[in-house]
This record gives sequence, C-alpha cells and structure tokens, in this order.
Amino acid sequence: MGDTTMSETTTQNGRAMAAILHQSYDQVDYLWRQGRISFTNWRLYKAFWTWGAPRFSGTGNLTQAAYAEKLGWDAVFRKIERTRRLIQIIARLGEGKTPWPVHVTPPPTTCRTIAYGHGATVQIFEEFADARPSLIAFATRLCHEYGKPGRPAMICIDDDNEFYVGVGP
Repeated sequence: MGDTTMSETTTQNGRAMAAILHQSYDQVDYLWRQGRISFTNWRLYKAFWTWGAPRFSGTGNLTQAAYAEKLGWDAVFRKIERTRRLIQIIARLGEGKTPWPVHVTPPPTTCRTIAYGHGATVQIFEEFADARPSLIAFATRLCHEYGKPGRPAMICIDDDNEFYVGVGP
C-alpha cells in the first residue's frame, strides 16, 4: 500500500465520512453503488443515519423499535442524542478543527485549569492528574496548538465541559 500509515488512512476515512454525513441516504447509497465511498464508510453512514434521528419507517424504524422494546424509549432518545454529538465531532474533525468546541478567550473565573504550556513542555495540574486519558490528551493537544515559547497556553474547563484557551501575553 505504499507509505500510507494507519493514521493517514484513518484521517482520510474520517474526512471522507465527514464529507458524506450531511447528505441524504439516497445520495450516499448512489455513491456506494458507484464505488465512490468505502464499505466501512457506507456501514458507518447507515448506522449514523439509523440513530441520527427518530425514524418512522423502514429498517431504521425496526431497529429503533426493537431497541425500545428491550430498553425503553428513553434509551432510544439518549442513543439518538449521543449519535448526534458524535456526528458533530466527526464533522468538526473533517473540517480540520478540534473535536470539541474551544473558546480562545480568557476563561471565566469559575473554570478550573487543566494544563499549562507549549510544544513539548506541558504541565498537567494535580487536580486533573487522574482524569480520563482523552481529556489529558486533548488539553495537551491544545497546548501544542496554541502555546508558543514565551507565550504558553493555559487550558481550562468549566462546569459545562466547555474548554477555554487563554494565551499568555
């Protein structure tokens, strides 16, 4: 396969997925039949389509009804909301943005500081030392992205899980 690494392939698939997320089922089905999207992205699209909104007919309806029969309609609506959030994250990644919205402003006084630094010099604060690895990795990525030598970035999070990046003077 040449010199394509797993991360490059994953990035290409992610961008291709982001490009088709907001198209209609018929359009994506046509692209699949023409061989213009991968089998993996076709299957992912069908799963996102099934759980991206309440479905009132077809296989999406049957899948949601079976899920509701086992776990209840509240579980169906929670799954739909989780899927919508995931679709937003994939769309942001496809645009080359960070997966979650980030405010590049001074943080409010109610925020807690996660990390501080730039490049390879990132300090994770003690309060967040045992946080989820994804949270620490995201804060580190933001430090790399926004921090510069002599201008470190301060990464904060508030009670609504909104991220703030404060850049030094």
